[in-house]
Amino acid sequence: MQRKILIVDDDEDLSFIISEMLENHGYRVAASEAARRLLRSFLRISGI
Repeated sequence: MQRKILIVDDDEDLSFIISEMLENHGYRVAASEAARRLLRSFLRISGI
């Protein structure tokens, strides 16, 4: 089973570097630059 990780950071370059590093170690990565946008998406998807 592939592990999943979520990165939330407003620095796109840093998020990209961290994402690449984690993907190279077998993680499935999702990244977002804005916590509010992430929260809205999560709430919409989860039906809360």
